[in-house]
Amino acid sequence: MTRGDFYIGTGSTARWIGSITHDAFPDKISSDILIQVNAIMFEETVIEFLENDRHNSIIPSYRDGWPWPWDDSQLTDYTYMFDFDSGKVVASHFGDDFFDPLKIRQGEDLNTAELSMDPPKFPIMRMEINKDGSYTT
Repeated sequence: MTRGDFYIGTGSTARWIGSITHDAFPDKISSDILIQVNAIMFEETVIEFLENDRHNSIIPSYRDGWPWPWDDSQLTDYTYMFDFDSGKVVASHFGDDFFDPLKIRQGEDLNTAELSMDPPKFPIMRMEINKDGSYTT
């Protein structure tokens, strides 16, 4: 079970698009997702990918929230984010430095595919609701 999360943007203000519960390795993610250079097309392609695999996908809705027992994507196997600065899709493995997932598909390893970017920061996704209605992370 290799989990994956998808976001628009990088950093603590990124917007979660959805997740998959299996096969999140870069070579299992559709190249149509990984080649996107436009944030809107990235989001549309990810949603289509998730909808076509409803059995093992999580798409945010009003009643369904963050699917994992951890607070952010730091502990998710692979996280795919559209980076506005570079205009391309970047990825992180268990919250480690960003890498180019297309290079992994081409046979490179995580070290040679690493990108020169600030370390990943993820939005806090799982919040606890206190009895007074306030939130804690």
